[in-house]
Amino acid sequence: MDPDGSIDAAAVVSLVQGIVGESWPTSESGRKRLFERVGLKDSGRRVGGPHTVGTELHHPLEVPVAGPVIGTWVLDGGAFTQVYFQLRWDSSPPSPETATCFDEIMRRFTDLYGGPEIPWHGQKSLRRMWDANGLELDVHYGNEARSSLMISISDGLLAQLIQQD
Repeated sequence: MDPDGSIDAAAVVSLVQGIVGESWPTSESGRKRLFERVGLKDSGRRVGGPHTVGTELHHPLEVPVAGPVIGTWVLDGGAFTQVYFQLRWDSSPPSPETATCFDEIMRRFTDLYGGPEIPWHGQKSLRRMWDANGLELDVHYGNEARSSLMISISDGLLAQLIQQD
C-alpha cells in the first residue's frame, strides 16, 4: 500500500452506497453476501485494534478501492455491527489531497443523504454523521499530526442494544 497514493472519492462513496443500500445483515450468511456483493474480502484473521472496546472483535478486509485504504469489520457480542475504512496519507500536515478527498466525500454524502449532523462543535478534527438508510454513516477527518480520513458504517441501534447487555 502506498501511503501517499491517491484515493478516488467517487469509488469510496460508491462502495459506501453499496453497503447502506440494503438492510443491515443480521446473520453471518447475510454479512458474507453483502461483502461479496460490494467486493469486500474478509482476510479470515482477527486483530486487536486501537479502537477495540469490550467484546469487539476486529477483522481486516481487502477493500476494492485503489490507494491507501485499510478496512475492517467488527463483531460485537457475536453480532456484525460495523464496517470501518481508514483512508490515510502519512504526509506532513496539512495534506491538500486529504482535504480535497474529504471535501468531495462530504459533498457527495450530503447530496445523497442531506445535511450531516455535527456531533461535537469546537473540535480540532472534523466529524460529520448521516443517517443512511437507517444506518450510521460517520466521517472523521484529521489533519494534525498525520492526515487521515476515516469512514464507518454501523447499525447504531444494534450497537446500543449490545452495550446494554
